[in-house]
Amino acid sequence: MPNLTDLKLDLLYLNGEFCTTLKAKASSIQVQTLNLFRLKSSTSTSSHHVGEALCSMPNLTDLKLELMDLNEEFCSTLKAKASSMQVQTLELHYIQCPTQASSHHLAEALNSMPNLTDLTLHGIEPKGEFYSTLKAKASSIQVQTLELDGILCPTLASSHHLAEAMCSMPNLTDLILVGMDPNEEFCSTLKAKASSMQIQTLKLEDIQCSTPASSHHLAEAMCCMPNLTDLKLDLMDLNEEFCSTLKAKASSIQGCFPQIRKGNFRFNGVAQVDLNLFLKTLPCLQSSDLDCSSDSDDSTNSGNSNDSDNSTDFGSSNDSYFSANSGNSNDSDEKVAAVGAGPARGNLLVLSQEFHRMILKFQRSNQSMKSGCYGIGRRTTFLSSEKDICYTMDGFCLLYLLLILLMRSGDVETNPGPNTAQAGIISKK
Repeated sequence: MPNLTDLKLDLLYLNGEFCTTLKAKASSIQVQTLNLFRLKSSTSTSSHHVGEALCSMPNLTDLKLELMDLNEEFCSTLKAKASSMQVQTLELHYIQCPTQASSHHLAEALNSMPNLTDLTLHGIEPKGEFYSTLKAKASSIQVQTLELDGILCPTLASSHHLAEAMCSMPNLTDLILVGMDPNEEFCSTLKAKASSMQIQTLKLEDIQCSTPASSHHLAEAMCCMPNLTDLKLDLMDLNEEFCSTLKAKASSIQGCFPQIRKGNFRFNGVAQVDLNLFLKTLPCLQSSDLDCSSDSDDSTNSGNSNDSDNSTDFGSSNDSYFSANSGNSNDSDEKVAAVGAGPARGNLLVLSQEFHRMILKFQRSNQSMKSGCYGIGRRTTFLSSEKDICYTMDGFCLLYLLLILLMRSGDVETNPGPNTAQAGIISKK
């Protein structure tokens, strides 16, 4: 097929003959984008051939591996041939490395790809060796955009190594962290090394710091990134420790968010020219500390003062993303507009956002749900403004969560059961 540029192999059991032929013909394949989804090799030799085939495709620039167990033979082959690969964008979704050796080889392969600029790690389950190797070789990696989604480090040492690896990547300018619960070790390491990072764009989505100390360190790390020009916070609970740390750092250190003073800083897509004004735009819960009024007409500020009831009756006052000022964030414009549109649309917005958040928490809290085989998979939908996500679940979980949300919204009332006394009277009549 001389014109085949995009190829997806889905749910295949790769036998020896297929793999050897693929390896033998790989140099003549014109494929540029390749997606391997839930593939299984019959033998270690087959895994070796698949690894060699990937490394031999001369035009392969975009590679995605999903729901695969990468054995030692595949990873060692990938490592050995990585320097000849043309891959620029690599996505690993729900990948498992069953041994320390395979984890080590995979990390070395990532560091050895000369053209790799965009790397996504989503729900992967490597051993601790992966993170330590990534840290040791990070200075040679070419990655410019890194997305970590739902990453769970098995130990404190792994958290430390991952943070150090991020801080040591010399070309890393865009960092996206999604659905993570960064512990104190991760955040403190990030804080200690933040001043040396080249990060220009930082997006934090649904990040839940496990302790006040973690929030403190994360806030300090953000303040100290010298090249940070674009900050995006989405679906985050900015607790008191986080907000107070930002305020304290801003008032005591001239170097806090240095790009704001240069007129080169955007928060959630909106240009910020003054540090104090920027702090007031944060959708923080502790609004009194930062003079961000939590009154309804201030939290919406959309010209619909008569709709103040809509901003307070949703039962979601603890969700930081509903107190954002509509004039300060592109991400909040649609949310505030929905609130101003009336109770029906506003309630729908709250339900969709809260449903999204509950599913994310549900996924992260259950170790057995990290694989898409167990009922949760990521799909594009309409819930947020940029890279929109939702999760598919099995029927029972979905209905159960939906019932909880409807009860909380007031659309469904709890029913304790029939009134037996009243029922007895009726029967006698």
